Amino acid sequence: MAHMNITTKNQKTIDHINLRLSPDVFVLVDQARTTRLGNMSRNNTWIAEAIQEKLAREIEIGSASAKVAKGGS
Repeated sequence: MAHMNITTKNQKTIDHINLRLSPDVFVLVDQARTTRLGNMSRNNTWIAEAIQEKLAREIEIGSASAKVAKGGS
């Protein structure tokens, strides 16, 4: 998957990627977006938000697993 870095006006680096999903997945994403208030873009808002939510869950699962491995609850 090709990606490139660009620098914005605020000097933040942003990576761009090409996302390959089936048309059925894009239909489901678009349907989910329509249930939200306001105009939400597919690429820059909904998918980015979904990735952030997934990463937060993965981090939480990792933290919980680390606690269990150390004998915590």
